[in-house]
Amino acid sequence: MFVPDSPRLLLMQNRYEETFKAFQSCRTKSVDKTDQDAIQEEYYLLHLQVPEEMKDPAPLIDFFKRPTLRKRCFVAFLVMCAAQGTGTLAIKSSFSRFYSRSNC
Repeated sequence: MFVPDSPRLLLMQNRYEETFKAFQSCRTKSVDKTDQDAIQEEYYLLHLQVPEEMKDPAPLIDFFKRPTLRKRCFVAFLVMCAAQGTGTLAIKSSFSRFYSRSNC
């Protein structure tokens, strides 16, 4: 399975040409392929935003001090608990035992 690098990661690594190609391939699925101006404008905004985000690193304690980050952590924690609470892991791990006991 191939998972391409995200444009944000490529931009952080100063791989600008690859960044634009990756960004363009992501955006052509949701924007008209002929609308190159919109793609260029969004890429330019991303190009400005990433270095600005890199200036202000977020230490671990900020995830609990800053309300926006705290809210995101809380939502992520709830999603993780909901995923664990569904019991899919227990069902998936016990299926091999059920299949080995069946006479199929």
